[in-house]
Amino acid sequence: TGAASKRNGYDFHSRLDTLALTDDFEAVTGMHELYKSTGSRTKMATCGNKLFAIDTAGVKTDITSGITITESKDYQWSFITALDYGIGTNNVDPPIKTAGSTTGAGTSTLQFTGLTTSVTDAKCVIWWKNYLILGNTTEGGTVHSTRIRWSNVGTIQTWLDDDYEDIAALGGQQIEGFAQLYDNLIIFLTDSIYKVSLVGGDQLIVVTKISEGIGCIAKNSIQNIQIGNSEGLVSLSRDKTINFFDGVKVAEISTNISDLMDTLSSARLPYAVSVDDQENAHYYLSAATSEDNNVLLDFHYGIGEWSKHTQIDANAFCIANDANEKPQIYYGNYKSIVYQMIDPDKNSDVGGDMGTIT
Repeated sequence: TGAASKRNGYDFHSRLDTLALTDDFEAVTGMHELYKSTGSRTKMATCGNKLFAIDTAGVKTDITSGITITESKDYQWSFITALDYGIGTNNVDPPIKTAGSTTGAGTSTLQFTGLTTSVTDAKCVIWWKNYLILGNTTEGGTVHSTRIRWSNVGTIQTWLDDDYEDIAALGGQQIEGFAQLYDNLIIFLTDSIYKVSLVGGDQLIVVTKISEGIGCIAKNSIQNIQIGNSEGLVSLSRDKTINFFDGVKVAEISTNISDLMDTLSSARLPYAVSVDDQENAHYYLSAATSEDNNVLLDFHYGIGEWSKHTQIDANAFCIANDANEKPQIYYGNYKSIVYQMIDPDKNSDVGGDMGTIT
């Protein structure tokens, strides 16, 4: 549009120190709002070796309950909600399930009742058509990097040995992430995209390749965005492009910022994270030109414009309601701190300054 505007500032929300004897203030590695059928909402975050619940005032509660969370800024968690539980995977530790509190069902390792060999870790997870689906699994010490495995319908902890599919096995790629587009499950591999359709019967699913040469490199870069009456998936590719997939074709949307994209660290691409501000039609991608995510790319898909933000070193994102029941963007940085990214009250660098910009 040619117009300049001022962004509102970010606001401190919570510090998730690990309370260890030697506290290094580890990175926030995952965030999710658990929205239950009862209407309750709980904001959750992983940090160091702990899982926390955070209320709207920023007060944290340790809900780890003995599950294994290995400390590392690169062991980023992905969460989904299934049957009123938060289900999390990080491709290192056993998948977890949590009710978002220390009471009741609490937090525990996800069970794999019915499997001869249990799943010990998975890279990604999705709840699709009443099935819990894991991707890129390790089972009995064997890595199945192109495997999807699904639960019995309507359950999250009952499984069958035969309920899996290996997609393009031994093809030099791995499953990087999941998303749902319209009625289909979309599977992003490193250099290709597959569609999964539910057909029922003995076969249950049909897997179809729909793109070759372009895939996804960062599981947490994938977002479903809606433009008018249509929708599509945005993701980061290993060739340092950001692409939009409408279910049929893939189109690059980062052409206008190709010079900036070239400066991104290839080694750090898998650790880029994103969030979709649907209310204001913005897709945000936090990526790295150095050792940590230090640049925030802002795609205003309502008008097709890009902006760049600095000093928002996000290693995890989520959308969650604030105390006024209004959805807000929250992010976690590399020092155990969670911020609200856009606070309308933070609109001046100097408190009380009433000057005029000329």
